[in-house]
Amino acid sequence: MPVFDTSRIVILGGSLRAFRTDLSLTFKENLSDSAKAAFFARHSMSVIGVTPTGRFFVRIPDPGSSPDAFVQIVTRIRGEPEIARAGWILRDEPSVK
Repeated sequence: MPVFDTSRIVILGGSLRAFRTDLSLTFKENLSDSAKAAFFARHSMSVIGVTPTGRFFVRIPDPGSSPDAFVQIVTRIRGEPEIARAGWILRDEPSVK
């Protein structure tokens, strides 16, 4: 696992906290490496890790501490044609009560 930026956290509700500058994403199958590189450049992302199965961990420009701004960015990235899955990375495991 990559080292996530623990200094930049967003509270999404209750005790749900996520890294606000680090995301997880998976591209659609058969997308070329050059198309992936163009996607990263277009969104000012840097790759901080990738799994053997093709799950990327990326760092994005800081959207600030607003949960709404953060969710809007994730929603916009999920809507991109190259993306199969995108989401935030939880800072802590949710507690079960």
